[in-house]
Amino acid sequence: MDTTNPVERFISTTPKDCSDLSPGSCSGVYTIRPQNGVNVSVFCDMETDDGGWTVIQKRFDGTVSFDRFWSNYKTGFGDITGEHWLGNDYLHYITDQGPYKVRFDFEDYSGNTAYAIYNRFSVGDEGTNYLLSISGYHGTAGDSMIDAASQSLNGMKFSTRDKDNDIDYRNDNCAVRKKSGWWHASCTYSNINGIYTEDNSKDSNHWVAFDVRNGLRKTKIMMKPNLEI
Repeated sequence: MDTTNPVERFISTTPKDCSDLSPGSCSGVYTIRPQNGVNVSVFCDMETDDGGWTVIQKRFDGTVSFDRFWSNYKTGFGDITGEHWLGNDYLHYITDQGPYKVRFDFEDYSGNTAYAIYNRFSVGDEGTNYLLSISGYHGTAGDSMIDAASQSLNGMKFSTRDKDNDIDYRNDNCAVRKKSGWWHASCTYSNINGIYTEDNSKDSNHWVAFDVRNGLRKTKIMMKPNLEI
């Protein structure tokens, strides 16, 4: 009889990320240990697009607020089996191990789905304010890792309501105006950490290229090594 805990699974050799799990592993919570990092519990998606994805963010019912402070985004928040943000420190530890790609998945309130993949993805450490490197878009959702002036979010620093690192020309804090921690440039078209609502608004959880500023019912961000680089 299989007595494996369905919530959290451990394997004899701690993997560096979800792509290290044995073939046939089920989706669920696992303990990983990135190189130069520490043990951390993550949710592994072993079904989407050949599996092996380490989940960064997941939203589907609005029970967790993402309008949070720097310290919250640094170490992560929410329920790892439900709505959550993994933590910027862990994004750095994981993506510092080699070339990674990132996948965004969306569903709107009409049941339409779309995805966006970026073939190059990494996050710097806290000393860089979690500097984002992202490029190489393909998918069905459109590229919204830009701001209203079409400036790429590549090379942007992370901002939160209590730490303004954006380049907004109005000298506003985009994290306050958009109600989201994110790599804001002059704000963002990818406000998927915004307010969980079906409404069309500047601070809703939207991806403009997919559904204008209409709020999204489901969002998920995942990463795994890019073996083609």
